[in-house]
Amino acid sequence: MENNPGKPVAQWKPGKGQSAITVVSHKRDLHVYQVTESELDNLHTAGNYKTLDIALCSLGVGVFSATLITLLTVDMKPGLTYQTFVAICGISFVATLFFGVRAVLAWRAARQELARIKRAETSA
Repeated sequence: MENNPGKPVAQWKPGKGQSAITVVSHKRDLHVYQVTESELDNLHTAGNYKTLDIALCSLGVGVFSATLITLLTVDMKPGLTYQTFVAICGISFVATLFFGVRAVLAWRAARQELARIKRAETSA
């Protein structure tokens, strides 16, 4: 695509104490794909799951890091407090892995659905 600075198509005349605004149009390509309702639902669902899974994975990373650093830097006597920190550390590690894998799978599903839609449009 060429580097075209565009041409002014409209200009707004300012009032008192305001700056002028010039609207410039640039040439762009717009690709439109026809999709079914179920394809839109699939993309919507994959996007929502991906967002939620990334958030929960990030939360797990934070909790895991905090408990691990606490376990490594604080001298705790063996007992209920120490066992609780170890349990939280383990659970948050497993949760981080679980939601991280789910986020990657949702991301791949969304990409595959988009690729399928684009293939279907180009072959039609």
